[in-house]
Amino acid sequence: MPSEAPQPEGPQPPPPGAWTNPAPGSPGWAPPPSPNDGPWAPPPPPAAGWAPPHPAPPSSWDPGFARPAAPTFAQQNKGSLIVLGMVAFYFVLAQTIGIVLLGIAPAMMSFRVVQRREPLRWIAVAAAGLAVVMAARSIG
Repeated sequence: MPSEAPQPEGPQPPPPGAWTNPAPGSPGWAPPPSPNDGPWAPPPPPAAGWAPPHPAPPSSWDPGFARPAAPTFAQQNKGSLIVLGMVAFYFVLAQTIGIVLLGIAPAMMSFRVVQRREPLRWIAVAAAGLAVVMAARSIG
């Protein structure tokens, strides 16, 4: 059995390359990192007398917020009025010049008007149907 070397008494120095925690106040001591250090630290407080460059725009919960005006009749029925105008144009064209158009455009637009749930949607559908029936009767 090999004999072991005698161990010296007292505190032992750390092995080379080992991390050591120096005592506060001794050379090499630094305070522990703070959560307010590093890239995620909160921004410093603004200097005295500083103001944002522009005031914030009003939000919907602000009591002084202006509500948009209610949509007008023409805005609510935009598609329906276009369909009615197209059907009227088709009818005038058929009566004056004798050119009969099939009426596909008003019929397709009336489907879109129904999807948008415009108030005059059923009148637009009826007018588009009338244009298609009128064109089919004059062709056949």
